[in-house]
Amino acid sequence: MPTAYDCLSPAGRLRDLLAAIEAVSPNIEDGTAQGQAFEWLINEDITTNACDDNGLAFKERIILATYYYNNGGDNWVNNSGWLTAAAHCSNWFGIKCDSNGMVETIQHNENNVDGTIPSEFGALDSLSVIKLYDNKLTGSIPVELYSLASLSFLDLETNTLTGELFPPEMFARSNTLERFRASINTFTPGTIPTEIGNFLKLEQIWIASTNRTGTIPDEINLMVSLENIAFSDNSLTGKIPDLSALTLLRKVVMFNNKLTGTLPAELGNFTGLTDFSFAENELTGTIPDSFSNLSDLEELFLHSNEFRGSIPTGFAALSNLKAFDVENNDLTGKIPGFNNTKLSFFKASNNDLSGTIPATLFELENIRNLYLSNNTLSGTIPLNYGNATELIDLYLDGNSLTGTIPNITQVELPSITEILLNSNSLSGDVPDGLCGLRSALAEQFTVLHADCFPGEGGSDLPNNPCAEGCCTSCYSGKIASD
Repeated sequence: MPTAYDCLSPAGRLRDLLAAIEAVSPNIEDGTAQGQAFEWLINEDITTNACDDNGLAFKERIILATYYYNNGGDNWVNNSGWLTAAAHCSNWFGIKCDSNGMVETIQHNENNVDGTIPSEFGALDSLSVIKLYDNKLTGSIPVELYSLASLSFLDLETNTLTGELFPPEMFARSNTLERFRASINTFTPGTIPTEIGNFLKLEQIWIASTNRTGTIPDEINLMVSLENIAFSDNSLTGKIPDLSALTLLRKVVMFNNKLTGTLPAELGNFTGLTDFSFAENELTGTIPDSFSNLSDLEELFLHSNEFRGSIPTGFAALSNLKAFDVENNDLTGKIPGFNNTKLSFFKASNNDLSGTIPATLFELENIRNLYLSNNTLSGTIPLNYGNATELIDLYLDGNSLTGTIPNITQVELPSITEILLNSNSLSGDVPDGLCGLRSALAEQFTVLHADCFPGEGGSDLPNNPCAEGCCTSCYSGKIASD
């Protein structure tokens, strides 16, 4: 930036401005975002000149003004302070600067930012954090961003970005990225390149729903800083690679792919894991007993695979577990007596689980959703099922349950919305207490399914065991013997 001009001279200021804008973008034609930024600086931002901060403020305001015009700034949810004479570091919404007064952060999440990402961002020398998730961004990620020496956090999730997710320029220099979030975009289909192992500082990689194909490269095991992996909703194939070096892992989410093979037992050594999901894949084998060591585990989703064997009994003691889903597998054996107080979601439907329903499930103070449909569970419905005061859904249909439905009082199950009891071998009528609850909570308690049994005298016509108006549906299910 020339400094010999009189900064207060209109001619000198114009000359400096032209030099500044041409240094970051040669296109200042009328009607372009760059041209509009130029006009704003010439005609409205008249107090900023090349003498300010050795020209840095001049350069940064040109780039930020270009961004405003390029991305529909007038229609942003929050554009307070923008394109005013106020200092952009402290007054323009979403902009933060470092101790030297240079732009360090652009944070416009959920702000109706529309259009392409300006390549001019690559000229913001101190820019390290870009957060633009959940907007209307289109086009490709400018490769100029990967030339930023301090770029550590890039979050572009939930837009409609296209082009290459992993362009060669991304790996052309020593990577400073610590968090890379690009999930839920429409990038060109492609693989996860082996060069991903170069990201030694990366703590988070979120590339769910980005049209990824092929296998997960073994080089992922080189990314020793990884804490959080989200590869869900892609078309990844092959086996789960060795992850034994990633001892800092906290969350691994890879549901809805085409992964095969077994779950690595060594993952049970990562006691810091809190979220683990490999649901909706083609995994086989058993659920490793070592997973019972995951003392910090909060969510375990393994549904819709081909797992066999039993649910490890050690899971019952996982004191931080909140959600557990193993639906749609080939699991056998008994349901462990879960007794932790945080469990709120338990789903094990569509397996071949046997034995009785543990009464401890209904003593869990936070249990809200309990799904055990379509197994071979036997015995009676636990007498204490009314103790689950937070229960919303209870699915016990499609089993071999016997006996009568235990009665409850109208103050029990105050949050219930659905109870499925059909397709069992239950006898007797639906009790008055449950029917009374259905009546009292009619707008909320919308689903109560039970079986229909043949009427007296062997008639083929069903005889609904519910009191009138109690059940919402009555099925011709298994016939109970007296």
